[in-house]
Amino acid sequence: LGDVYKRQTLIIEEKVNKVLKTLSMGHANFKIELTNNNLITEYGTDQINLLISVNNSSKFSPLHQFSSGGELSRIALAMKYISSSFNKISTLIFDEIDSGISGKVASEVGSLLQEISISSQVINITHLPQVAAIAKYHLNVNKNEIAGEMESSINYLSKEDRIQVLAKMLGGDKTGKAALNNALELLN
Repeated sequence: LGDVYKRQTLIIEEKVNKVLKTLSMGHANFKIELTNNNLITEYGTDQINLLISVNNSSKFSPLHQFSSGGELSRIALAMKYISSSFNKISTLIFDEIDSGISGKVASEVGSLLQEISISSQVINITHLPQVAAIAKYHLNVNKNEIAGEMESSINYLSKEDRIQVLAKMLGGDKTGKAALNNALELLN
């Protein structure tokens, strides 16, 4: 493979690893392995393997075999973030990109999504209050069974409604004073 491809993969690796550090994955090292398999396929002759080394190990493993759900979500988000910085993408849709994470990492993911939203419209489906609270606009999806059929409704939330929904996300059906205060704090 040419030097141009090798330089480009090094740039991408460096950028992805930098973003992973902001997502509490400073222990991880992402690597792109390009090989020529000498067989012509519908995709050409090059093979790309995405590799990861975790916990400060020097051993790299295929990404899909060695990462937890939360790690895969963060790596996917980092890659989307990098690709959106190279290309003008008008809208990015994330469906639970924050699965498998919580707490501080959820706030970091929310911040990165907010940064992406500066240059692209971001639509994010989440169950995490830390991520939902960062959104400029918050829509709530409800599913109800009516006459044996599932019906979905989507509602735009006012600030007061957001507090109630975030409190429910934090505390379940019991939205006590602590959950309401925490929801209000997340919004501020």
